Amino acid sequence: MLRLARFVVIVGILTLYVMPFWGNFSGAYWPAFVRDYSGCAAKWVWRTYAGHGGVRPDQYVTYRVVWLATSVVLGGLVPLLVMAALGRRPADVGLGRPNRWGRRMVLVGLAIVLPMSLVFAVERLRIPEPGRRGASAATWRAIDLPIAIGVSVPEHLLLTGVAVALLLPGGRLGKKSKSQNRRVALAKVKTSKENAETSRENAEVPTGRNRGFDVANSERGVDRSLGRDSSPVFSSMAGARCGRRSRIEGGVEEKIGGLAGLRRGVLRWLELGQGVNPEDVWWRRALAWWGLESAGLWAVLGGGFLFGLVHVGARPIEFVTSFPGGALLCYVTYRSGSIWPGWCVHVVQMVLVGGLLLLTGTVRS
Repeated sequence: MLRLARFVVIVGILTLYVMPFWGNFSGAYWPAFVRDYSGCAAKWVWRTYAGHGGVRPDQYVTYRVVWLATSVVLGGLVPLLVMAALGRRPADVGLGRPNRWGRRMVLVGLAIVLPMSLVFAVERLRIPEPGRRGASAATWRAIDLPIAIGVSVPEHLLLTGVAVALLLPGGRLGKKSKSQNRRVALAKVKTSKENAETSRENAEVPTGRNRGFDVANSERGVDRSLGRDSSPVFSSMAGARCGRRSRIEGGVEEKIGGLAGLRRGVLRWLELGQGVNPEDVWWRRALAWWGLESAGLWAVLGGGFLFGLVHVGARPIEFVTSFPGGALLCYVTYRSGSIWPGWCVHVVQMVLVGGLLLLTGTVRS
């Protein structure tokens, strides 16, 4: 109950903080106070800048630049200063180097965003933004792309870095809880014991020659250990089994072929299903299979909620995918200890979408 209350308080505070500069609850179906609060800080900054700088409020390029500066200050610098005051280093909120798993997830993420980029580009062509005066659509897209990339840095820092760190028990990334360390240690001990027992059993299995199966007898199709003639197919299968056991006996790990071996290799490369303690309850085993624990799951879901919140008002597909996509980015940050793998994938997606839009060359105004 205490963990749930802590989750609600932290997510509530972060929601109230990001809404004034990243919120976009402008639809008439939202209550008036939500519409007034959403984006109020960004609007105030723009009105103040336009009033003192002699800039017309309809100048879209200048507005986007001011919005970028507002996002960098409120979404990046202020959270970093607050976390520094709490005794957190930049690496504790995801600005450090990712681990090996995080670098691998960049490749996995690229495979996911390639088809999604085409979907987003088609959606933007079907539902274009309102026309902007003073430049062509290609110019607007060329301006929006670098600005969007610039805004994505504080966006990932605050929503997938700071938010996830605050929702974890230690208040920082890359630090496992005592219960998680204990479960992983127990799982490793159990796995080591099973491996030792398997090694002893394999050591007691004789090789093919000791079992009476040699080359001369294999050519005649005779297996002395079985006391009967065997077909050539049976003899070859027996030889394969004997050879496999000999490799285990020599201290080399047995390689499992076929789909089972491929599945095991993929899971090892993805580092999934590792260190699961069979003695845990089912939901702990399910989380451990993904490299999570209950606190990590809450942090991932909270960060995903905030990521989806700032995409309210976006196009339908972009909005619907923002929450699961944000939760996935927070999951990568949680396990890699860094925001950069998820940020790299997000930037590649934006570049692909912007490139596809620029190739169309259409002007809608």
